[in-house]
Order: sequence, then C-alpha cells, then structure tokens
Amino acid sequence: MQYRKILYISYDGLTDSLGQSQILPYLTNLSSTNFIVILSAEKKQNLIRRKCFIQSKLKKNTNIVWKYISYTKKPPIFSTLIDMLKLFLYAAFLQIKYRFDIVHCRSYIPSTVGDKIAKIFNTKWIFDMRGFWADERVEGNLWPQNKFLYQLIYTYFKKKEEYLLKSADVVVVLTHEAKNIIVHSWNIPLKHQPFVIPCCVDLEHFSNSLKNKNTLKIYDLVYLGSVGTWYLLDEMLDFFLCYLKKFPYAKFLFITVENQSIILEKAIHKNINPNSLVITSAERDDIPQLLEQCKIAVFFIKPSFSKKGSSATKLAELLAMGLPVITNSDVGDHDFIFSHYICGVLIDNFNEKEYNKAIDKITAFMLNTTEIDLRTTAEQLFNLKSGVEKYLSIYNLLKP
Repeated sequence: MQYRKILYISYDGLTDSLGQSQILPYLTNLSSTNFIVILSAEKKQNLIRRKCFIQSKLKKNTNIVWKYISYTKKPPIFSTLIDMLKLFLYAAFLQIKYRFDIVHCRSYIPSTVGDKIAKIFNTKWIFDMRGFWADERVEGNLWPQNKFLYQLIYTYFKKKEEYLLKSADVVVVLTHEAKNIIVHSWNIPLKHQPFVIPCCVDLEHFSNSLKNKNTLKIYDLVYLGSVGTWYLLDEMLDFFLCYLKKFPYAKFLFITVENQSIILEKAIHKNINPNSLVITSAERDDIPQLLEQCKIAVFFIKPSFSKKGSSATKLAELLAMGLPVITNSDVGDHDFIFSHYICGVLIDNFNEKEYNKAIDKITAFMLNTTEIDLRTTAEQLFNLKSGVEKYLSIYNLLKP
C-alpha cells in the first residue's frame, strides 16, 4: 500500500493530558492508511513521567514516528519565539528526510511554522485551528491589553490569523459557531469551506460505566479537568452549596492535576465542609473507573467570544460514560447540542436561582434518561471514528 506521508506539528506535548486524549487517538487511527511523523513540544516534568508510557503506546506502530523539542517556558514571549525556531528547524530537517505530502498543524504556533515549511517545500498544509487562540489569550488575561507589548502581540496574531486562514489549503474548526464566524462574520476567502471536527472521544476507552451496571455511585457530582482561567471554580462551588441544601450528604469529586489546596481554600471560604469534597489526580487510563462512581458531571466555562470556537473534550468523555452534564450556555455549540440531543441541563446565568432550577431539572431529567441515552449522544456527535473519517477525507482532498 502506498501511504501518504504526514508531518503533524503540535505545540501541545504527547505527554500532556490533552496529547493523550486529543492527539494520539486520532493519529493512531489515521496511521492505518498514512505514515505520520509527530513533532511536538514536550514539557520536562511530563516527559519524565510519561515518556516511557507514550513510547510503549507507539512501539508496535511502525507507521508513527515521534520526534519532539523541549518546551521552553521562560522568559515569556521570547521562549515562544525560541520554540518556534526550534520547531521550524526540526520540521525542515524532517521534511528533507521524509518528503511529506501534507503538513498538519495543530493551532497557531505550529501553523506559523507549517505555513513556512509548505511554502519552502511546495507542499499542502492544514490549519487545524482548535479555537480562536489570540482572543483566548486576551480574554483569559494571559495577554493583558493594558500592557503595550501584549497589545502589539495580539495585533500581530490577529493579522497572522487572517493570513493563515487564507493561506491554508484546508481549515479545521471545532464548532459550527466558529465556522459561521469565519465564513459569514469575517467573510475571509478560504480555499475550501472549513471542516468542523469537534473534540471527539475514544468510545472503547470511555465505556466502563456501561459494562459494570452494579458499580456503586459514591459521588453525587464530579468535575474533570484543570481549574482556573476558563473553568469557573468559584461558580462550581457555589452550585455545590445549593446542591448541599437539597442533598446535605452529597459528595463532590474533583479529578484534576491542580493543587488540592487551591480548591479546599475556596471551599472553606464558602463554608463548604472539606469532608464533602474529594480531590484526586488520575492518569487517563484510570479516569473511566472514577467516573463510573459518579452520578452527575458539572463544568462551567467562562463565556466569551473566543469560547464560541471551543469544544470541551470533557463533554464527549462524560457523555460517553453515561453521565448527565450540567454546564453553561454561550460556549461553542452548547446551545444547539443541549437543545437537540440528550445531554443534561444548560444554565444561562451564574446565580443561586439558576443553580436551584438546574438541580430540579437534572433530578427530573435523570428519572427519564438512561446511561444508554447519554452514550448514544456521544456516539452521534463525538465518535472518534467519525472524526478520523473526516480527517481522512481532508487528506484525500489534498493528496498529490
């Protein structure tokens, strides 16, 4: 079989949690008909913890080669420029060695590199946006606009964003909202209509709850993932306070890599008994076993312009486990998804009245909904196989 040769550039590491959930599963499946070289930026601590694990995952797959640079954290701004140079030099070396047919770039930093590689070596390239990155940096206060240097950086990347959208042979976005903004609001001329591929889930990995019907539900609520910047810890704890008034013995499980003290200090400040919280970290292989012990999943995201382009990986994983979800509107495609599919409850505001209404709704929802119903939604919207098929159709579109 004649395999296409793909260079996949990511500024997220394979040893990051996101790399294990949103990069490796796709590429492992895509490698059945493509030869793929992954070029990633790996953080030192994650590499120490998980390098052997990732290598063991790839060991038997001769169609995937993993190369990486060391992620540079400091100094701010200059570290990113250093990493861009390292990625470009390594990508150019790999291009000369393998003569790739397609350069697949995950987000803006890799796309800035991939665009140059594509121009120099006359190959096709994919701008896999993953959301409106420059706006995320500003709205998350990572690029404070009261500082002139960050104003310049934001202006530069917004111009670069438009250039990359025009330059790319194919653009991939996570949500239909993002596609509408690019095509209709911005009216940017693209070579092809953007492909919409949300964050998908490996249904075989996230399936334990449906196999073990008799698992005891220890936790009333669960939150999965990091907290801060976009995920609203204060609001989720306020929701839990309302939940405790109706269910005084409820337990809230946090599965997160965050320092426990961050969550506990906020909880104590809100007069939440620390004994009602369980905070733990978990490797990806252990997460399904924890989720199967939970009744309801909760996550609140700061609504903003940039979040219209976001697709929460956790939504797909939670639904795949048969968990009803309480989250907020005005983020990505949430409004459409929750109004047309069986998911759970969407709130419109962060206040006690809205929280109490959501608790009543989710209680009624669970009386009429099964785990199978929720998993069916995951299968319809977030099936990894469907995502892989879309990427294959893109590769076919760009084949030499």
